[in-house]
Amino acid sequence: MKPERASKWAEARLKGKWTFVWRFGVLQWGLTMCGVFAGMQIAHRPSYFLFILGFNIPIWLCMGFLCGLFTWIANEWSYKHYAAKADSDIVG
Repeated sequence: MKPERASKWAEARLKGKWTFVWRFGVLQWGLTMCGVFAGMQIAHRPSYFLFILGFNIPIWLCMGFLCGLFTWIANEWSYKHYAAKADSDIVG
């Protein structure tokens, strides 16, 4: 992790894990993916509009939740290793 990314992550983590998961994972990633995939499917089968939305919305919101959670875990792991290395560089 680079210092710029570490400082951005330090700010993001102050807001909390679940805020990050919901904002980044569900609202940003999940809704974007839902819009893209549902839009492509609706363009091919407009008569199935409600079925496509009913199928895509729960799937992509769940996937967004998982994406946000795994992104949080990966960033925390990277940040902790960065902080440990930075501390060892200061001490050593």
